[in-house]
Amino acid sequence: MNEETLNELITPFKRGQNASLVDRVGLGLTVVTTIAEQHGGTLSFERTKKGIKAIMKISRH
Repeated sequence: MNEETLNELITPFKRGQNASLVDRVGLGLTVVTTIAEQHGGTLSFERTKKGIKAIMKISRH
């Protein structure tokens, strides 16, 4: 995954190069980001040997 695609992971309805291979609309990570932010948290991404890892952090109250 190139840097531009990585930066667009949370853009609503934005789909990657392989989008035609899966039946999705491109809202999942946008929803997760919104939920994290509503709870004072964040969503970030890390590259791994197997691909991309999503990390959701929410603060305890």
